[in-house]
Amino acid sequence: MNLRYKLYKLLKKIEIDYYKPFMKNFKIPKLYRESLENYEALKSYIDISTMKKATGKLREVQEQLLDFALELTNLFEKELQITPIIGFGNLLGAARHNGFIPWDDDIDFMLFREDYEKLVSYLSNKYPFFIATKGKELDKIIGEHADETIVVHNYDMLSVIRGKSSTDCVQVDFFVADFYKDDIIWDEFKKYVVKLKEQMFYIHNFKGWFDFVKKERKICQYTTDKSNTIFWGIDSLTMYNTVLHYKKARGFFSYEDFFPLKKMQYEDTEFWAPNNHEKVLSELYGDCWRELPNSVLSKHGRGR
Repeated sequence: MNLRYKLYKLLKKIEIDYYKPFMKNFKIPKLYRESLENYEALKSYIDISTMKKATGKLREVQEQLLDFALELTNLFEKELQITPIIGFGNLLGAARHNGFIPWDDDIDFMLFREDYEKLVSYLSNKYPFFIATKGKELDKIIGEHADETIVVHNYDMLSVIRGKSSTDCVQVDFFVADFYKDDIIWDEFKKYVVKLKEQMFYIHNFKGWFDFVKKERKICQYTTDKSNTIFWGIDSLTMYNTVLHYKKARGFFSYEDFFPLKKMQYEDTEFWAPNNHEKVLSELYGDCWRELPNSVLSKHGRGR
């Protein structure tokens, strides 16, 4: 048992045996419960679907994101005959707000494996293309290609970026979904994901994660070319969050949950979306996805 694994186990033990019980008995939870009760009461008076759109800098960012996303999706549909599918918080925004969630500052799409690989190949030949970059390295790359379109292929997504820095840019992300064998058992699959998560703990950098996931995908025994069983690809961080961290996923999607694809209104345009978008949203965010969430802050800080 190596040192990193011992450290990982020790940190988990501290969290479970000491930190969580301490916080449970700490005085602050009383104040938290009172605030939560007030917040829950307030939610009952708010219809989140009628909230006004963002204003100021955040709205400008959203409009720039929308223009960039339309430019890219129209290009990909014309050049590659692929159909990016609106996903995650943007699918939620389409269903609940007919566009951006008022406090959102990014755009996510998903593609099935064949189209995703086709897009990777196309972008790697068309734009400056970088593997698994983060932090200051990413800012440096964007700065060196200011206002150009560049592509960053992380282990969990494909990002197309244009701007001057990581906080002053537009970025459209593409995640991948796979077909899984129809006889796959959900609990067995979750154990497999836990194993992958623990193995990735030993890897120190994005490039290492990228190489690990790329290799694992080639030998994965659960995926197939076409089936009735759909879930996020193992090279999607979203899968790890959904199955493990958020603990909201209750099972796989079916082919009919996604196909035939349909168009959904998004601001003053339309994007392709899963056929049963409500089922997909319930798996992603739980059955409370129509309600006001606990956090209404933008994730990337681009509109602040």
